[in-house]
Amino acid sequence: MNRSFIIKFSCVNNLSDARFAAGSWADLVGFNFDPNHPQYIEPNKAKDIIQWLSGVKIVAEFGQQPVSWIQDITGLLNIQTLQIPSDHEAVETLKTLGYNLIGRFENSLHLPEGFDLAICSNPNDYEDLQKQYTTLIESSEQFNPELMDGVCFIGEPEEKPGTRNHQSWQELIEQWEQAQ
Repeated sequence: MNRSFIIKFSCVNNLSDARFAAGSWADLVGFNFDPNHPQYIEPNKAKDIIQWLSGVKIVAEFGQQPVSWIQDITGLLNIQTLQIPSDHEAVETLKTLGYNLIGRFENSLHLPEGFDLAICSNPNDYEDLQKQYTTLIESSEQFNPELMDGVCFIGEPEEKPGTRNHQSWQELIEQWEQAQ
């Protein structure tokens, strides 16, 4: 799919969301390995899902985990792209280790160097971030592909395999593609 905006799916923890993302020509699919996060996924479960995907870049998403934790999981899954909080204490170390870094920004007043991409949830912070980074905004009907760099959908739990309804995501993607 040739489009000028980036689509990322974040916190994916089931095969339905992962396959929808890949089938939608998403650029990035993220799995959350922060055990304190409600969308945490066990690394071996993520590995099973990742085996079904092709054509997307896989992202390992973390909170404030130490570098050794991050390296253990990314080594197991052979992942080179990380999403971490923008205030993570090891940004420079992780960059030096050769990872591609996506920063999740909670506050645009703190704009550290070293990230390849930025994600924010507050539309009011978007313009500040966009001055320094290619920036994605988390799930928003306010997303305008003519003005913004991309969007980040947040995965949701699935009660039974194959029961997730992706209609709202599909409608937004179609609207944005028509606007191009």
